[in-house]
Order: sequence, then structure tokens, then C-alpha cells
Amino acid sequence: MDGLVNISIFLFILFIVSGGFSCQQAVEPELSRPEVPCEPEEGPQQELPWDYPVKPGTDGWIQLHSHDDMIDVCQIPEAVLSGLSTADLTDICLDYPYKLIGNANQQ
Repeated sequence: MDGLVNISIFLFILFIVSGGFSCQQAVEPELSRPEVPCEPEEGPQQELPWDYPVKPGTDGWIQLHSHDDMIDVCQIPEAVLSGLSTADLTDICLDYPYKLIGNANQQ
């Protein structure tokens, strides 16, 4: 009988501690997020300090005969790399002309 009383007391204390008699629920404050536009800003596009000299669809690209040739013409020269800001390098890399995904069999 003492074991049953001890278990009952334990469960009662657990119920109290866990908020069993509480009429209010804890409400987390709503997190505010800064407004971030989904669309790119309107206005003139910034001119990049360097652009890939040969791109798919041009005569120069059509004259390339191998995957290695395509990779070679897409390399940014070392002299250009050292003078680029991180933002410019990011924009140039996002414009990388030889997209390998989906073009694996391109000749």
C-alpha cells in the first residue's frame, strides 16, 4: 500500500511541476523577420569587370571540340582574379557559361 501512495504522490508532484493545473499556455513571442524582396531590384545591371570571352551559342564555342577545350576557355585569368572583389567574383561565377549539369553530352 505504501508503494501505491508513493507512486500517487510522485505522479501528483509531476503533474503540478509539468503545469497540469495551469490555465495559461506558454506563448512564444512571434519572431519578426526582416522584409527581403524576392524579386531583383529594378534598374540598370552593373557591368562586371570581366566577362567570359566565349559562350555557348557563339561561333567561338562551336569551334571547340572537346570538354577540356570548353573548360579551358571558361577559366578566369589569374591577373583578373587577384583584382576582383568577392561580390564581382560571385556574379562572374554565377554567369559561368559551361553548365555541366544537363550538358554532359554536349559536343
